[in-house]
Amino acid sequence: MPSSLVSDAYAERWAEVAAGKQPGSQNAKDEEASFYDYAHCAIGAAYCDAFTCDRGTAKCLGDVRAQLGFGPPYVVTGDAAAFVKALEAEPFGVT
Repeated sequence: MPSSLVSDAYAERWAEVAAGKQPGSQNAKDEEASFYDYAHCAIGAAYCDAFTCDRGTAKCLGDVRAQLGFGPPYVVTGDAAAFVKALEAEPFGVT
């Protein structure tokens, strides 16, 4: 099932990404919350044409979306205008 494929890929990389954080830093504190992205990925990344996430989650996903025939996730980088422009360009069939 796509959900299992995504969940497994995320779990395999999560520890590696989390280990790269400096203990006590804001990034490390944010990483504690990122494990909850696991549930978000198991549905959104596995079944949605467009999936948005942060950089850490994108690293955890690796190329699993491509294996499912989807494009890479849209990564929130802080440039809201560019992020919205990229989403608006996505051919969802929604106007």
